Amino acid sequence: MTSTIGEITFDDAQCMKDSGIGLDTNKMMINNIISRWYSHADANFDTKNLYKTSMAQQQGQCMQSRTYPIIGITVDYIVSDRSIVKVLHGPSLQGCTN
Repeated sequence: MTSTIGEITFDDAQCMKDSGIGLDTNKMMINNIISRWYSHADANFDTKNLYKTSMAQQQGQCMQSRTYPIIGITVDYIVSDRSIVKVLHGPSLQGCTN
């Protein structure tokens, strides 16, 4: 099955540089933006607690809709020197799994 994979690349990756809780906060802010592009407005994605995977997913993590259990978003953060330089995202085949 093919799908469109979205890509976010930061012109200035230093704006996403941090470690520990700061890096997690940057990921959550990115997730908040990405989640608006998928499903219905009421999907209420859990942008903080990501799952390990979803069906047929080979890398990255999965963001689960709280409203629709069968809807998830795959996200893969490319990190270099403690900075998020790129984010790949797309719809999952089903809900997320651990």
